Amino acid sequence: MEERRLGWRDGAQGREGDALDHDSGRLGGLLPVPRQTPDEAGGERAAAEPVPPVFPSGANGLATSRDMEPAGLMPVLVDRRELVRSMNQVLEIDPRRTAVITIDCHRGHLDLAVATMPLAPQAAASLVGETARLLRFARACGMSVIHVLTQNRILPHGQPEVLCNPFWAAVESTRQVLTPGRESTISRHNLVGTVQTQLMPELGPEPGDVTVDRKRRLSIFRDTDLDLTLRELGVDTVVLAGISTNTDVLCAAFESQNRDLQTIVVSDCVRSVHGDDLHFFALQDVARCLGWVLTLEELAAKVGASRAAAIR
Repeated sequence: MEERRLGWRDGAQGREGDALDHDSGRLGGLLPVPRQTPDEAGGERAAAEPVPPVFPSGANGLATSRDMEPAGLMPVLVDRRELVRSMNQVLEIDPRRTAVITIDCHRGHLDLAVATMPLAPQAAASLVGETARLLRFARACGMSVIHVLTQNRILPHGQPEVLCNPFWAAVESTRQVLTPGRESTISRHNLVGTVQTQLMPELGPEPGDVTVDRKRRLSIFRDTDLDLTLRELGVDTVVLAGISTNTDVLCAAFESQNRDLQTIVVSDCVRSVHGDDLHFFALQDVARCLGWVLTLEELAAKVGASRAAAIR
């Protein structure tokens, strides 16, 4: 199958900006893309390469990629760059009312010597470095910094509480992993009191940072005091960074949007342990449906413009 690397902003008609691979790139994601192939009349037609089926053929009566391809139903990437550009033009950021929220930037994902659900090595190094830059910038311009960390308890009868979730329990019982090409564990991931639950030291916490360490599921809001903390800090804009783009970060974007918070994801500072394709999807989903996706440089420029306007 022919594949090329796409940045999250690439549209159906071409690419915008550079995109590197999952291990070293900031915006990379693997997706099948339409390829021009000559038809019998000598013209050209767009032929989308197939993607692996999500469901076994015919399971539950759901169509698979194998079923869809002959009917010409394979999806192509929709070009919404004009939407993104227009939305970025009207975005304004007040640092005093903005909180940067790091999501699961802990050793359980990012310290490959001890990680129980590891990110790919170069991707982990890149995320830590870029997120450290983001936090230095945020603290310097007066943004609040909040770290949200997952901790899983062992219940009184000896079961890891994460296995109360039927999907995660099924992954464990079938001896599958959620991290393609890398060993990981669900039942032993980020147990309370282990080193895996510690924030990566390059990221803090620094004096003035807030740590929320009662995250039990994908949500950063459910059964934590994050919502109260944001209201106490007078926050109307959240800037999201961390793991994983397509699960915890995407969930945070949905929940922040539902709370009428201006929601920004920094593309340099998010990655997925589940694969580049889902990382790519999640950034598209946020930018087209939920909020803004900015590079760190774009965020800094927006904040600079807001501060300059305030001074004038």
